[in-house]
Amino acid sequence: MKDFYITLTFLFMFNLCLGQETVKKSRLLGPGIKEQFYVLKSDKNVKNGAYEAAMKNQNIALGNYLDNKRIGHWTFFNDQGKLIQHYNYSTKKLLYNDTSDIKNLGYTLTDSLKDGDIITYPIKIGGYHYGLQPLTNAYKDFVKNAHLYFHQPDHLDIEDIFTISADGKMIKHEVSFLYNESIKTYTVKNNRLNEYNTDFIPGSLNGIPKTFQLIVSGMKMFFTTR
Repeated sequence: MKDFYITLTFLFMFNLCLGQETVKKSRLLGPGIKEQFYVLKSDKNVKNGAYEAAMKNQNIALGNYLDNKRIGHWTFFNDQGKLIQHYNYSTKKLLYNDTSDIKNLGYTLTDSLKDGDIITYPIKIGGYHYGLQPLTNAYKDFVKNAHLYFHQPDHLDIEDIFTISADGKMIKHEVSFLYNESIKTYTVKNNRLNEYNTDFIPGSLNGIPKTFQLIVSGMKMFFTTR
């Protein structure tokens, strides 16, 4: 299945780039994640053609761009190469989603609930390794302050809290540091995020889109003493 999508990707790239001269670029998307893509030779800010992202030489995202927009079928994998999500950007439809191997995700909804309510939770387009994990790297900017706030403990527990609006946009990102029973929370401001970083499939209550908080927990940071 994976080889099939790779073949489609490169066939699409060949047809797409006819008549438009492109050059290949690569860069780090986040720690351990490298992305490769094509841009117009005439305008290197415009992606056109095949795209791939890899973690430790394992593809975690495959898709295509046209005039700087994601189009058609994109496939996303975990760091072991297992297909975990299939999304069509042209129709804005989630075709497949597997969260069976994702742990430490929680959700909150401010609306009061009653028996029989049907809840669907927000989904990050791109899955965990490609979609969510790069966003959680922002906590590093606050580690030093939190370490001093808690009087230099030997470790801190970390939670990322993403507020997702009813139209599927990440409208707030907070990171909380926990030590024993205390907590210190910071608001993350990252002006480098693009529309795809902040895009989610919104959650709903009884079929009505709602604002949710998505919580990524389980991260620990240990400190050595000298």
